[in-house]
Amino acid sequence: MTTDAREPKRNYPIPAAGNDIADDFPRLIEALTAIGVDVDALLTAVAGKAPATHAHDQAAVTGLVAALAGKSAADHTHALAGLSDVALAGAAAYQVLALINGAWRPWTIDLAHATGNVALAAVEGLDAALAARQPLDATLSALAAVVTTTDQLIYATGADVFATTPLTAFARTILDDTTAAAARTTLGAQVADATLTALAGVVTAADKLIYATGADTFATTTLTAFARTLLDDADAAAVRTTLGLQNQAITRNRHLNPGFQICHDRATGDVVAVGPNSQAYAFDGILVTVAGTGVLASGQVLKTTPGGSPYRSRTTVSTVDSAIAAGDTYSLSFPIEGIDVADLMFGTASAKSFTWRGIVNAPAGTYGLSFSNHGGTRSYVTTFTIAAGQAGTDVLVTATVPGDTAGTWVQDYTGTGIVARICLASGTTWQTATPNAWTAGNLLTTSAQSNGMSSTSNVFEVADIGLYLGTAMPTWELPEFSAEHRRCQRQYTVMSNLAMLGMMDSQSSTLRRINIVWPILMRAVPAVSANWNAGAPATDSASMWGASVSTNLGNSTGVAWMGSIVANARL
Repeated sequence: MTTDAREPKRNYPIPAAGNDIADDFPRLIEALTAIGVDVDALLTAVAGKAPATHAHDQAAVTGLVAALAGKSAADHTHALAGLSDVALAGAAAYQVLALINGAWRPWTIDLAHATGNVALAAVEGLDAALAARQPLDATLSALAAVVTTTDQLIYATGADVFATTPLTAFARTILDDTTAAAARTTLGAQVADATLTALAGVVTAADKLIYATGADTFATTTLTAFARTLLDDADAAAVRTTLGLQNQAITRNRHLNPGFQICHDRATGDVVAVGPNSQAYAFDGILVTVAGTGVLASGQVLKTTPGGSPYRSRTTVSTVDSAIAAGDTYSLSFPIEGIDVADLMFGTASAKSFTWRGIVNAPAGTYGLSFSNHGGTRSYVTTFTIAAGQAGTDVLVTATVPGDTAGTWVQDYTGTGIVARICLASGTTWQTATPNAWTAGNLLTTSAQSNGMSSTSNVFEVADIGLYLGTAMPTWELPEFSAEHRRCQRQYTVMSNLAMLGMMDSQSSTLRRINIVWPILMRAVPAVSANWNAGAPATDSASMWGASVSTNLGNSTGVAWMGSIVANARL
């Protein structure tokens, strides 16, 4: 489509950027034709005009000669008598003209006045006029000679000698103060004081604290960087945290057998083979889970830990699983009885955070660290990485976990309150897409998980574990052996030979029975297994306090004794 562009003065058609030349060509013809018409009209109009520079004879200008004839010559003069408002009648020598009653008339001035001195009083109004003026003065004359500029103050440098000096806006804020107190306020100054004077005399240096040694007497003492970390604490609890002096209620380690000192199951150095697709306690407080075709060998070993425990757990890959299926998982679990974490108040609006730590010695890779409830319906997953340079060395792994306000959590002796798990390998079924948050489900790790089951040379050691209320990480402490031993016996008691406390009772000519009292109230009614030298063993009754076990010899003359008994109330 042709654009009809026009110039604004004469509305001539002009070319447009979007038009073809074929479109604009007739429009250019139209513009040139219009321009020709306008130029012809202009030439016709100009032809009847005089040149811009031309002259006229006076006679040619209508009425000009008559008008000039009525005018005076440019160099004419007038006599005073010829002026209409001047009356010269009676004028005499040495008179001057004075305006009197609207006309200029002759006025006489005494000749003496014109040639001699005139008294001030003789000049009308002069005294009054001079009275309103400043008398001539050398000081004022000197001041008048001073050249001033913006923000300058005039000051005397001698008698009637002056100069200027700068007067800043700040200086003016002092000059307008009406009292010394106001001036001190302007200056931010303190009234002279003996204490302040004494303080001003103290010589200070880095890391020094000023303190009083008497009235208005001061000295300095060293204030270390550590001391300053105490001084900035807001309360006693913060000071205890700085000093590492946590309350027992806060620093209590909730894990069972956290130093792996107790092993009721087997001798130190012996292992239990777990897998394929099975689960077993390696020893007190550590449960090994295999859901896959691989096999793990796990047990207690004698090897000093960074925290000072002589023992740690060691788990070795006996049979590899190089192709982890979606439902496969291999993990080390550390279950905690509900009564030991009841004060965390999980599952309520008052749920509290906890901090976890452990020493892990493992191959290079990324592994899951998770926490879940008894039913496996709530999980918190995070990960830790063993760098290539850390492989086969003791590495501290930590996690701070917020309290979970959702879900159902055991808070008594009936089951697991929280279980901490280290994942060695896992399929996608056990992986979460939202780590570092509480989510629904039984989850162990993330998609970043390494396959710790890929080689029989892979060895995983765990030591010095701890779970603590709050977010402050206390120093790990090796538990008292005897106290931890009794804690372990609540879940798993092994007695043999003279360690058994009970009473032998023969119920018939073929039956031999013994009533056993457990060394400590057990967590729950245990599963009891007794080992007799002969006969058919049986558990007649069991409770959290003890059990009655027997063997049937089948005859009345045989001798029977019980070599050992196991009471298992593990989580």
